[in-house]
Amino acid sequence: MTTTFDITSKPDMDNYYDRITEIQEAIASDTFGIKNPKAAPMDVNYWLLHAGGQTNQRETAHVVYVTFSVRFILVRQKGGGALGDFASEAQLVSDMTEVLWNFESIPEYRNFKTTAYPTIQVGFVPDSAVITNQQRFEGTTANGVVIGSIHTLSWGHRMVNAPA
Repeated sequence: MTTTFDITSKPDMDNYYDRITEIQEAIASDTFGIKNPKAAPMDVNYWLLHAGGQTNQRETAHVVYVTFSVRFILVRQKGGGALGDFASEAQLVSDMTEVLWNFESIPEYRNFKTTAYPTIQVGFVPDSAVITNQQRFEGTTANGVVIGSIHTLSWGHRMVNAPA
């Protein structure tokens, strides 16, 4: 006897990243999103997506609840040393508030629904997107030292592979 698996909800991570990038660009209209760190431009302002991690919890023999997380930096300034520059620091704090507000308060963004992706990805747990951490970032990227804000975004995905 052969068992077939017709009900599946394997996560499509590239699709998730496309959705997140579109939301990032909507949050800060003077930016664009980068999924591949090697593609980081020499000019600011841009979002740089970093791979995150995941935790898994088995719910049943055919269902695993996965919590994914990614980190991204909103790069605002090339070079270090913005401390003491009130305008730069105020921009970083404003960015953190905007990211938090948009991902937590706008139902479409909390569900990774965008213009290009108006429906929820199969398996995504509705209303599960949450910003779990934010902080000022100053560090080295592919194009040198930059300043910005770093954010951790987590969400749930119910991975199902059940026999028909």
